[in-house]
Amino acid sequence: MPKSDHVTLILEGRLSRGGPRPVRLWAGIGDASGDFTLYRMPDGAMRISHRDVEMTTEPGTLSPGETFLLHYRADANGRDALIDIQNIDRGLRLLLRPRVPSAPALTDFLPKTPRYMEQLTLAALATHELPVGHAPCFETGTPINTPSGPVRVEDLRPGMVVNTLNNGPQPVRWTGQRELLCLGSMAPVLLRAPYFGLTQDCRVSPRHRILMDGTDVEYLFGEERVYIRAGDLVNGISARRDYTKPTRVFHHFLLDDHDCVTVGRCRMETLLLGDMLAADGRNTGQLSKADALPDYPTLDRAAAQTLLSLIAEHRRVAA
Repeated sequence: MPKSDHVTLILEGRLSRGGPRPVRLWAGIGDASGDFTLYRMPDGAMRISHRDVEMTTEPGTLSPGETFLLHYRADANGRDALIDIQNIDRGLRLLLRPRVPSAPALTDFLPKTPRYMEQLTLAALATHELPVGHAPCFETGTPINTPSGPVRVEDLRPGMVVNTLNNGPQPVRWTGQRELLCLGSMAPVLLRAPYFGLTQDCRVSPRHRILMDGTDVEYLFGEERVYIRAGDLVNGISARRDYTKPTRVFHHFLLDDHDCVTVGRCRMETLLLGDMLAADGRNTGQLSKADALPDYPTLDRAAAQTLLSLIAEHRRVAA
Protein backbone atom coordinates (compact mmCIF):
# COMPACT_ATOMS: atom_id res chain seq x y z
CA MET A 1 0.00 0.00 0.00
CA PRO A 2 1.44 3.46 -0.89
CA LYS A 3 2.63 5.74 1.85
CA SER A 4 0.71 8.85 2.91
CA ASP A 5 1.90 12.29 4.00
CA HIS A 6 -0.34 12.23 7.03
CA VAL A 7 -2.13 9.53 9.06
CA THR A 8 -4.06 9.95 12.33
CA LEU A 9 -4.93 7.03 14.61
CA ILE A 10 -7.27 7.29 17.60
CA LEU A 11 -7.72 4.37 19.99
CA GLU A 12 -9.79 4.19 23.16
CA GLY A 13 -10.30 1.20 25.39
CA ARG A 14 -10.33 -0.24 28.89
CA LEU A 15 -7.46 -2.38 30.10
CA SER A 16 -9.03 -5.67 31.16
CA ARG A 17 -5.95 -7.32 32.65
CA GLY A 18 -2.41 -6.70 33.84
CA GLY A 19 0.12 -9.29 34.86
CA PRO A 20 3.86 -9.95 34.59
CA ARG A 21 3.95 -9.81 30.79
CA PRO A 22 3.34 -6.90 28.35
CA VAL A 23 -0.20 -6.62 26.98
CA ARG A 24 -0.30 -5.83 23.27
CA LEU A 25 -3.20 -3.45 22.72
CA TRP A 26 -2.66 -2.82 19.01
CA ALA A 27 -0.35 -3.85 16.16
CA GLY A 28 -0.51 -2.97 12.46
CA ILE A 29 -0.22 -5.41 9.58
CA GLY A 30 2.84 -3.71 8.07
CA ASP A 31 6.32 -5.16 8.16
CA ALA A 32 8.06 -5.53 11.51
CA SER A 33 10.17 -2.39 11.01
CA GLY A 34 7.26 -0.13 10.12
CA ASP A 35 4.07 -1.24 11.81
CA PHE A 36 2.54 0.69 14.71
CA THR A 37 2.40 -1.12 18.05
CA LEU A 38 0.97 -0.14 21.42
CA TYR A 39 1.79 -2.10 24.58
CA ARG A 40 0.88 -1.80 28.23
CA MET A 41 4.01 -2.85 30.11
CA PRO A 42 4.01 -4.87 33.38
CA ASP A 43 4.92 -1.73 35.39
CA GLY A 44 1.88 0.15 34.02
CA ALA A 45 3.80 2.16 31.41
CA MET A 46 2.48 2.58 27.86
CA ARG A 47 4.92 1.86 25.02
CA ILE A 48 4.54 3.08 21.43
CA SER A 49 6.66 2.00 18.50
CA HIS A 50 6.33 3.16 14.88
CA ARG A 51 9.20 3.29 12.39
CA ASP A 52 11.71 5.73 13.94
CA VAL A 53 9.42 6.68 16.84
CA GLU A 54 9.95 4.88 20.17
CA MET A 55 8.30 6.20 23.33
CA THR A 56 7.50 4.80 26.79
CA THR A 57 5.51 6.65 29.44
CA GLU A 58 6.18 6.70 33.17
CA PRO A 59 5.32 3.54 35.14
CA GLY A 60 1.78 3.46 36.52
CA THR A 61 0.21 5.29 33.59
CA LEU A 62 -2.51 2.65 33.14
CA SER A 63 -3.87 0.10 35.61
CA PRO A 64 -6.33 -2.76 34.99
CA GLY A 65 -9.90 -1.47 34.76
CA GLU A 66 -8.84 2.01 33.64
CA THR A 67 -9.66 3.65 30.30
CA PHE A 68 -7.00 5.05 27.99
CA LEU A 69 -7.27 7.36 24.97
CA LEU A 70 -4.47 7.49 22.41
CA HIS A 71 -4.21 10.08 19.64
CA TYR A 72 -1.23 9.41 17.36
CA ARG A 73 -0.37 11.52 14.34
CA ALA A 74 2.35 10.47 11.88
CA ASP A 75 3.61 13.07 9.46
CA ALA A 76 5.96 12.73 6.47
CA ASN A 77 7.90 15.89 7.31
CA GLY A 78 7.68 15.61 11.12
CA ARG A 79 6.21 19.08 11.70
CA ASP A 80 2.78 17.81 12.75
CA ALA A 81 3.77 14.50 14.35
CA LEU A 82 2.11 14.06 17.74
CA ILE A 83 1.57 11.56 20.56
CA ASP A 84 -1.24 12.19 23.04
CA ILE A 85 -1.93 9.51 25.68
CA GLN A 86 -4.58 10.02 28.34
CA ASN A 87 -5.81 8.04 31.33
CA ILE A 88 -9.46 9.08 31.29
CA ASP A 89 -10.23 7.85 34.81
CA ARG A 90 -7.39 9.69 36.56
CA GLY A 91 -7.08 12.68 34.25
CA LEU A 92 -3.46 11.88 33.38
CA ARG A 93 -2.15 13.19 30.06
CA LEU A 94 1.15 12.96 28.20
CA LEU A 95 1.50 15.16 25.12
CA LEU A 96 4.61 14.93 22.93
CA ARG A 97 5.69 16.15 19.51
CA PRO A 98 8.36 13.70 18.35
CA ARG A 99 9.47 15.80 15.32
CA VAL A 100 10.46 12.59 13.56
CA PRO A 101 9.77 12.59 9.79
CA SER A 102 7.93 9.40 8.89
CA ALA A 103 5.96 8.72 5.70
CA PRO A 104 3.36 6.28 7.03
CA ALA A 105 1.33 3.70 5.14
CA LEU A 106 -2.18 2.73 6.19
CA THR A 107 -0.96 -0.85 6.59
CA ASP A 108 1.21 0.43 9.46
CA PHE A 109 -2.01 0.93 11.43
CA LEU A 110 -4.66 -1.47 10.13
CA PRO A 111 -5.16 -4.10 12.88
CA LYS A 112 -3.27 -7.34 12.57
CA THR A 113 -6.12 -9.20 14.24
CA PRO A 114 -9.79 -8.36 15.03
CA ARG A 115 -9.18 -9.53 18.61
CA TYR A 116 -7.86 -6.07 19.47
CA MET A 117 -11.39 -4.71 19.15
CA GLU A 118 -12.49 -6.87 22.08
CA GLN A 119 -10.88 -4.42 24.51
CA LEU A 120 -11.43 -1.20 22.54
CA THR A 121 -14.47 1.05 22.45
CA LEU A 122 -13.13 3.22 19.62
CA ALA A 123 -10.69 2.82 16.74
CA ALA A 124 -10.50 5.58 14.11
CA LEU A 125 -8.03 5.99 11.25
CA ALA A 126 -7.82 8.98 8.90
CA THR A 127 -5.47 10.33 6.25
CA HIS A 128 -6.02 13.88 7.49
CA GLU A 129 -5.58 15.71 10.78
CA LEU A 130 -8.16 15.13 13.50
CA PRO A 131 -8.36 17.40 16.56
CA VAL A 132 -6.40 16.11 19.55
CA GLY A 133 -9.00 16.99 22.15
CA HIS A 134 -12.13 18.97 22.72
CA ALA A 135 -11.74 22.50 23.99
CA PRO A 136 -14.84 23.77 25.79
CA CYS A 137 -17.41 24.46 23.08
CA PHE A 138 -21.14 24.62 22.31
CA GLU A 139 -23.03 22.73 19.63
CA THR A 140 -24.75 24.63 16.85
CA GLY A 141 -28.03 26.17 18.03
CA THR A 142 -27.06 26.92 21.65
CA PRO A 143 -28.63 30.30 22.64
CA ILE A 144 -26.14 32.65 24.34
CA ASN A 145 -27.66 35.53 26.30
CA THR A 146 -26.76 39.04 25.09
CA PRO A 147 -28.03 42.51 26.07
CA SER A 148 -30.43 42.33 23.10
CA GLY A 149 -31.63 38.79 23.80
CA PRO A 150 -30.45 35.23 23.10
CA VAL A 151 -28.25 34.73 20.03
CA ARG A 152 -27.35 31.33 18.61
CA VAL A 153 -23.69 30.60 19.19
CA GLU A 154 -23.02 30.10 15.46
CA ASP A 155 -24.32 33.64 14.80
CA LEU A 156 -21.89 35.33 17.19
CA ARG A 157 -19.23 37.46 15.48
CA PRO A 158 -16.22 39.42 16.76
CA GLY A 159 -17.43 42.76 18.10
CA MET A 160 -20.82 41.47 19.21
CA VAL A 161 -21.55 41.78 22.94
CA VAL A 162 -22.55 38.96 25.32
CA ASN A 163 -23.61 39.03 28.97
CA THR A 164 -20.95 37.75 31.37
CA LEU A 165 -21.06 36.84 35.05
CA ASN A 166 -18.06 38.80 36.31
CA ASN A 167 -17.64 41.70 33.90
CA GLY A 168 -21.09 42.56 32.58
CA PRO A 169 -21.58 43.00 28.82
CA GLN A 170 -18.34 42.11 27.00
CA PRO A 171 -17.35 42.11 23.32
CA VAL A 172 -16.52 38.86 21.55
CA ARG A 173 -12.91 38.96 20.31
CA TRP A 174 -12.72 35.73 18.30
CA THR A 175 -15.02 32.91 17.21
CA GLY A 176 -14.23 29.50 15.78
CA GLN A 177 -15.91 26.27 14.80
CA ARG A 178 -14.82 22.74 14.00
CA GLU A 179 -16.33 19.39 13.22
CA LEU A 180 -15.44 17.00 16.02
CA LEU A 181 -15.44 13.25 16.44
CA CYS A 182 -18.27 12.33 18.84
CA LEU A 183 -17.43 8.75 19.80
CA GLY A 184 -16.23 7.15 23.02
CA SER A 185 -15.11 9.61 25.70
CA MET A 186 -15.26 12.38 23.08
CA ALA A 187 -19.05 12.09 22.72
CA PRO A 188 -20.79 15.36 23.71
CA VAL A 189 -22.89 15.77 26.82
CA LEU A 190 -26.59 16.46 26.40
CA LEU A 191 -27.71 18.79 29.20
CA ARG A 192 -31.46 18.56 29.60
CA ALA A 193 -33.86 21.37 30.43
CA PRO A 194 -35.07 22.42 32.94
CA TYR A 195 -32.08 21.07 34.87
CA PHE A 196 -29.17 23.47 35.53
CA GLY A 197 -31.46 26.44 34.78
CA LEU A 198 -31.69 25.60 31.08
CA THR A 199 -34.73 26.61 29.04
CA GLN A 200 -33.89 24.13 26.28
CA ASP A 201 -31.66 21.10 25.87
CA CYS A 202 -28.13 21.80 24.70
CA ARG A 203 -24.98 19.84 23.90
CA VAL A 204 -21.50 20.79 24.97
CA SER A 205 -18.08 19.15 24.81
CA PRO A 206 -17.27 16.83 27.75
CA ARG A 207 -14.63 19.19 29.17
CA HIS A 208 -16.85 22.26 29.09
CA ARG A 209 -17.04 23.70 32.61
CA ILE A 210 -20.28 24.76 34.30
CA LEU A 211 -20.26 27.06 37.33
CA MET A 212 -21.91 25.91 40.55
CA ASP A 213 -22.38 27.78 43.83
CA GLY A 214 -24.57 27.73 46.94
CA THR A 215 -24.44 26.44 50.49
CA ASP A 216 -23.67 22.86 49.42
CA VAL A 217 -20.57 24.05 47.55
CA GLU A 218 -19.35 26.05 50.55
CA TYR A 219 -20.10 23.17 52.95
CA LEU A 220 -18.19 20.55 50.94
CA PHE A 221 -15.31 22.53 49.50
CA GLY A 222 -15.00 25.81 51.39
CA GLU A 223 -15.37 27.72 48.13
CA GLU A 224 -18.07 30.16 47.01
CA ARG A 225 -17.98 28.88 43.44
CA VAL A 226 -16.58 25.83 41.65
CA TYR A 227 -16.52 24.49 38.11
CA ILE A 228 -17.77 21.05 37.13
CA ARG A 229 -16.90 19.54 33.75
CA ALA A 230 -19.95 18.52 31.75
CA GLY A 231 -18.63 14.98 31.44
CA ASP A 232 -18.65 14.67 35.25
CA LEU A 233 -22.33 15.68 35.42
CA VAL A 234 -23.47 12.62 33.49
CA ASN A 235 -26.08 10.67 35.44
CA GLY A 236 -28.44 9.45 32.72
CA ILE A 237 -31.19 11.87 33.74
CA SER A 238 -30.21 15.54 33.76
CA ALA A 239 -27.07 14.91 31.71
CA ARG A 240 -26.13 12.04 29.43
CA ARG A 241 -23.70 11.20 26.67
CA ASP A 242 -25.02 11.55 23.13
CA TYR A 243 -23.69 8.93 20.71
CA THR A 244 -26.33 9.50 18.02
CA LYS A 245 -23.97 11.13 15.50
CA PRO A 246 -20.33 10.25 14.74
CA THR A 247 -19.42 13.92 14.20
CA ARG A 248 -20.98 17.26 15.10
CA VAL A 249 -20.12 20.92 14.54
CA PHE A 250 -19.16 22.82 17.70
CA HIS A 251 -18.43 26.49 18.29
CA HIS A 252 -16.31 28.45 20.75
CA PHE A 253 -15.46 32.09 21.34
CA LEU A 254 -12.91 34.18 23.22
CA LEU A 255 -13.47 37.31 25.29
CA ASP A 256 -10.81 39.62 26.72
CA ASP A 257 -10.91 37.51 29.90
CA HIS A 258 -12.10 34.00 30.67
CA ASP A 259 -15.63 34.35 32.09
CA CYS A 260 -19.05 32.74 32.21
CA VAL A 261 -21.95 33.40 29.85
CA THR A 262 -25.49 32.20 30.42
CA VAL A 263 -27.65 29.78 28.48
CA GLY A 264 -31.01 30.33 30.08
CA ARG A 265 -29.88 30.64 33.70
CA CYS A 266 -27.08 28.07 33.34
CA ARG A 267 -23.61 29.62 33.67
CA MET A 268 -21.10 28.14 31.26
CA GLU A 269 -17.52 29.20 30.67
CA THR A 270 -16.17 30.95 27.61
CA LEU A 271 -13.08 29.55 25.92
CA LEU A 272 -9.89 29.60 28.00
CA LEU A 273 -6.84 30.22 25.83
CA GLY A 274 -4.89 27.45 27.56
CA ASP A 275 -7.64 24.92 26.81
CA MET A 276 -7.68 25.90 23.15
CA LEU A 277 -3.91 25.47 22.79
CA ALA A 278 -3.89 22.18 24.71
CA ALA A 279 -6.70 20.80 22.54
CA ASP A 280 -4.54 21.47 19.48
CA GLY A 281 -1.52 19.81 21.07
CA ARG A 282 0.34 23.07 21.68
CA ASN A 283 2.55 24.05 24.60
CA THR A 284 0.85 26.19 27.27
CA GLY A 285 3.90 26.71 29.49
CA GLN A 286 4.43 30.34 28.45
CA LEU A 287 0.88 31.49 29.17
CA SER A 288 0.00 33.76 32.07
CA LYS A 289 -1.96 32.23 34.93
CA ALA A 290 -5.11 34.07 33.80
CA ASP A 291 -4.88 32.47 30.35
CA ALA A 292 -3.83 29.03 31.57
CA LEU A 293 -6.16 28.43 34.55
CA PRO A 294 -9.83 29.22 35.26
CA ASP A 295 -10.77 31.67 38.00
CA TYR A 296 -12.46 29.02 40.15
CA PRO A 297 -11.42 25.49 41.18
CA THR A 298 -12.50 22.61 38.94
CA LEU A 299 -13.82 19.54 40.75
CA ASP A 300 -12.70 16.05 39.80
CA ARG A 301 -15.37 13.49 38.95
CA ALA A 302 -15.64 12.02 42.46
CA ALA A 303 -16.10 15.47 44.03
CA ALA A 304 -18.58 16.47 41.33
CA GLN A 305 -20.71 13.38 41.92
CA THR A 306 -20.61 13.95 45.68
CA LEU A 307 -21.88 17.51 45.21
CA LEU A 308 -24.67 16.42 42.87
CA SER A 309 -25.77 13.71 45.30
CA LEU A 310 -25.93 16.21 48.17
CA ILE A 311 -27.92 18.69 46.07
CA ALA A 312 -30.36 15.95 45.06
CA GLU A 313 -30.76 14.81 48.68
CA HIS A 314 -31.51 18.34 49.87
CA ARG A 315 -34.13 18.72 47.13
CA ARG A 316 -35.85 15.49 48.21
CA VAL A 317 -35.91 16.66 51.84
CA ALA A 318 -37.29 20.06 50.81
CA ALA A 319 -40.02 18.39 48.77
